[in-house]
Amino acid sequence: MSMTKVQLLADAALLYKSIVEVKLFEVVGDVSWYNMNIFEVGTGTTDRKPTALRRNIQFYVYKEGTVDEEAYYGQADPINTVNTDIASTSATLLSYDRIYESTNLRQRILGWIINKAMAVGAEDPSVLHHSMRLKWAKDVIKDPNKYLNIFMCYISQSEEVRIDGNAVSDVNLLWLSYMVNAVAEAYGFTD
Repeated sequence: MSMTKVQLLADAALLYKSIVEVKLFEVVGDVSWYNMNIFEVGTGTTDRKPTALRRNIQFYVYKEGTVDEEAYYGQADPINTVNTDIASTSATLLSYDRIYESTNLRQRILGWIINKAMAVGAEDPSVLHHSMRLKWAKDVIKDPNKYLNIFMCYISQSEEVRIDGNAVSDVNLLWLSYMVNAVAEAYGFTD
């Protein structure tokens, strides 16, 4: 699946703390080669302390400015492979922490939370606990990040996520739908 340059830059803005600079490096035929200087933050892999890194990411734009424009990250590895940093064969506190802190999973779950809130807003009012769920959904729309950590607690306990890492399929995350009522109740929303 390809993106346009604008879509790629928007995607990068979600992945990294800050895009410092984007420079055109070279144009060869229909391909424009760009260098994106980014500022990334996270947790250190050895001491688990907050870390920051400034690095360059290359990307390419084919037929830039035309209706056929396509943009691609310049990386050797496909994005959705098993992330060996979080995939684990054992259930240890460190494996739970790696899952909980996974940027990839956090982005996917945040998207799921927003999508679920929108679905609750559109559901039939006769659905059991609809009024409680609707209060929760409205609160999610105001601040979706408020609920991210609690859902990540559930995710970090998932055996499928522990084994597959970031490559866990969306199907293996569907059980989260059953947690909406519990989360709504935990935050004090009632029918």
